[in-house]
Amino acid sequence: MIHLIYVSDFARELNQQDFDDILAVSTKNNYEQDITGFLVVNGQNFFQVLEGSEEQVYTLLESIRRDPRHQNLRVIISEIIEKRDYPNWSMGFVCNWTNYLSDDIKSVLIQYGKTQVFNLSHGKGLRGLLQGLG
Repeated sequence: MIHLIYVSDFARELNQQDFDDILAVSTKNNYEQDITGFLVVNGQNFFQVLEGSEEQVYTLLESIRRDPRHQNLRVIISEIIEKRDYPNWSMGFVCNWTNYLSDDIKSVLIQYGKTQVFNLSHGKGLRGLLQGLG
């Protein structure tokens, strides 16, 4: 089983209906594929945590790469895990992060949204910050 975090840029301006569509389809598909995790959007970027079998997660990631709402997808971390951080979330979702995420997490996500290349310490640090959300 793996844990993967990616960031991508909005390819166009998105509205609430776009997010509702993503949530509806992803919740169903992730449940069927035994993928857990969550999605955070900040108005410019998608940040997503995916957990599941390596094959299923990478198949989903390739589908996301082809999604016309995403561009410039960058993997922050992909690592083998023993247990899931978000076992009960087929698709957690944070759209209005103002009242939901700490200032530390928001600051890191804004910075990572502008970053093009990541190293292991980026991923480990972000994973540690996000574990409290599960």
